[in-house]
Amino acid sequence: LDVNLCQSDSIMMNDEEAEQYIADYEQRKGKANLNMCSAYTHVFADTIRSISVLVAAILGATVHSITPEIADAVASIVVSAVILFALLPLLVGMGRSYLELMSIKREEASERDMEVCMNYGIDGSGSGSIDSIEIGGAEGLRGGPT
Repeated sequence: LDVNLCQSDSIMMNDEEAEQYIADYEQRKGKANLNMCSAYTHVFADTIRSISVLVAAILGATVHSITPEIADAVASIVVSAVILFALLPLLVGMGRSYLELMSIKREEASERDMEVCMNYGIDGSGSGSIDSIEIGGAEGLRGGPT
C-alpha cells in the first residue's frame, strides 16, 4: 500500500501498518494541542483588539454623538466577551487534560499499592495480615507483637 503523506513524499507500508497509521492519525486529529490552541487564541485576541481599536477610533472621530472614550470602552467590553467565548475550547481541553492526568496518577498509585501488597504477601482478599510489617522501625502496628 502506497500512502502519500504529502505531494512529494510517499512511503511504502503493509496493510497492518497503514491501518495503524490511520488509526493513530484519527486519534491525534481528535485531540487539539493545548499549546497551539493557546497560541492561536492569543493571536486572535491581539488581532481582534487591534481591529476594535481602529474601529473605535474611526467611530469616535466621525460620529459626533460617540466620544472616543465611550467607543474605546464599548470596544473593550465587546472584545473581552469575544475572547472569553474563544477561550472555552482551551478551558475544556485543559479540564480534559487535568482529568486524564489525575486518572493516570490514580492508576500509578494503585499499581504501587498492589506491588507493596504483593511484596508483603497480602493478596487483597483479606486473608493476608499486616501485623508483622515493619514501618520505620516500629513493628507491630495494628495489634502485632510489641
